[in-house]
Amino acid sequence: MGTLVNTMMVILSYRDLLGWYAFSKSLTYEVDDDERYFYGPWAGVQVEFYDNIQGIEIHEEGGEITSYTVYGNYAFPDERSVASYYSITSFKPWQVYEAARIMINQHEDEEHLWGGVDRAGQTWSWAAGRDNWIHFISRAQGETFKQVMENMIEHDWVPEYFETMANGHGDVDVSTEVQRTIDFFDNHGHMFISQGPFRIIEIDEPNMVMEMERWRYADNNYPLPKDHWEDRLVIRRFEIRDVLMPSRIRAGEDIDVEVRARMREEYPRSRTYDADEGEVTVIIIVPDDDNIIETVDAPIEAGRFLLQIPGEMTEDLDGSYEVAIEGTAVGVLAPARETRSLLVIEEVDEDAEFRVTNFNVDPIDGEAPLDVTITANIENIGDVTGTIELTVDGDTEAEWTLEPGESISIDETITFEDGGSYEIRLGNRRQNIEVSEETPGFTLAILAISAILAVVIYYKKKTDE
Repeated sequence: MGTLVNTMMVILSYRDLLGWYAFSKSLTYEVDDDERYFYGPWAGVQVEFYDNIQGIEIHEEGGEITSYTVYGNYAFPDERSVASYYSITSFKPWQVYEAARIMINQHEDEEHLWGGVDRAGQTWSWAAGRDNWIHFISRAQGETFKQVMENMIEHDWVPEYFETMANGHGDVDVSTEVQRTIDFFDNHGHMFISQGPFRIIEIDEPNMVMEMERWRYADNNYPLPKDHWEDRLVIRRFEIRDVLMPSRIRAGEDIDVEVRARMREEYPRSRTYDADEGEVTVIIIVPDDDNIIETVDAPIEAGRFLLQIPGEMTEDLDGSYEVAIEGTAVGVLAPARETRSLLVIEEVDEDAEFRVTNFNVDPIDGEAPLDVTITANIENIGDVTGTIELTVDGDTEAEWTLEPGESISIDETITFEDGGSYEIRLGNRRQNIEVSEETPGFTLAILAISAILAVVIYYKKKTDE
């Protein structure tokens, strides 16, 4: 038996529960080969539930639905949680699910509902992690569903499953019911209306605690801006693309470190951009002593973090050290981490010493054959003539010999014929690149075009003769 208490269920009605029941069932069973509804992965999860339901009895009083009874095919005691197994539970009104289904299928018979909608023609999916995954949370997704629902009102759209599966309660006032959900979205920026509904007050991720409060629609006093939780629950990764720092210094010398970083956002949008916020920490790991730590909490410009470890922090160092570079930001799943080696010496050896600046490798990924261009400025800051090499995985690709004080700019292009991961080094600078194998389809297409051209040329030659 299911009963709705009015003070707890002001948004979702019994029709929403029946609509969800009918909608979910339409995704579970194939009916007359209607490809608009059946969804195999959903059916695999739900078919047992629907197979075990023998019927639903709707109880009315004064023309209004007051409760329902679900009759299920089970014997007591049952290893399942019988009390909840047969309850009909919905988290959104039926029209939200229907709008999502329309965008996923984009069926030609329903083009009047989706044809002019933003992001029509794109691939939508019920499956998490796919492009345009239906999650009902982001405002951008809600705007798309809103347009579909406005078309549902215009065309007085009532899904067929209401008549065939909703126990005879298929009379739908589309304009009133759909407009109610549109109004909710306009007020709150999302369509995850839920039962209750309940509003999130605070989230404590480290302790896995979420504080929620029951909220009544009539109060109309939601305290947070529309996009608050979309921004608050953003999921992204901080990626360190390059670290520019010396590999050798004198004890007591400042260490200037430049970190180039980008952000890879995974929710609510899928995009990559130069990190315009975040925190970068450089740690010189000192065995048997306190580590040397320096942090900067903002980039000087998008994608570039600069910090300096002062000489007074390096004056007692001597020998080789591991340097850890970590980066993070709000919403980042886990800090990014890179390591470098640092040699600290008391006196400079009589060797050439090179400073490499403006080191750039472009592109850093692509399909074979891939032309990669390396540019940089090189200066011999040592006291003797020396040679610096450009290498790929340890093999020399180019080299330059510079006199003390001499500086040059280089611009080299290397072609990578095979797929794989490669490391490019120039002095103390390095960059990893990823080369994927050539797409077979592209090669076949080129061969096919070549064959066609050969035939055309042959027949043209025969005609000219």
